[in-house]
Amino acid sequence: MPVIDVADVIRTRLGLPTVTALAARFGVDGTCPECGARFGTSRLSLCAYADDDEHVTLVAYHAGCRATAWLDGGPGGYPDAEPPLTARAPTWQAAMTSCVTAMPARRPGRRPRLRSRGPRGMQMPLLVVHPRLESSRVRLVHPGETVNADMEEYHSFGFTDAADLAEGPLTAVGAARLMTAGRDSARLVVRAGFDTWAAAVPSASLLSLIRSRGGTLVAVGCESDPEDLAGDPAQVATALDRGDLLLGWTPLHPA
Repeated sequence: MPVIDVADVIRTRLGLPTVTALAARFGVDGTCPECGARFGTSRLSLCAYADDDEHVTLVAYHAGCRATAWLDGGPGGYPDAEPPLTARAPTWQAAMTSCVTAMPARRPGRRPRLRSRGPRGMQMPLLVVHPRLESSRVRLVHPGETVNADMEEYHSFGFTDAADLAEGPLTAVGAARLMTAGRDSARLVVRAGFDTWAAAVPSASLLSLIRSRGGTLVAVGCESDPEDLAGDPAQVATALDRGDLLLGWTPLHPA
């Protein structure tokens, strides 16, 4: 987890819980918007850009590239009159796994519907994504208190939280494609909202599962390492219960 310099004004306005959680949102594979180099294990610096609608965009830079600061103003108020991250596509982390839980089953001609717990639980493919490694967006609700606006955005795209899972059917949030490199080797590409994510399909059995289910579940979260969740799928349910993940369904389209 990177060390991040945070100005006192940012700590005061956003609150300690928000600032404490931020370290998990910026990953070593992120790219500094200033110099274009990978974050790696370098010390980072946080800049906060406050919009007119009570949202704050938090962007991490190499500490040597830009000093931590709070900047008021909308998109036109960014340094150099250009919002961060516009010149480069944001990076992300993603990993494929499978799990058995109360997940949707794809039925011909119907949207996937939620299965109940117990014997009807199904083995399902799952793409776990940490969508942004350089930036995070929060919404101010009270002085010193925020909510994760990144998660609110994905919820607006149709991703579902744990409280809504029992309401059945999961919304299709995008589309998935398999890019095959051989009979048992493939890469899964998912388009959801404004984002495109991809991950290697690590086994022939998982590749077969994606094809037989006609798509994949996608879990989006800003607090967890996808590799950790993929290595222990039982953590997915825990993260959903905590509100750290949102879940959506992406049907498989022809490549």
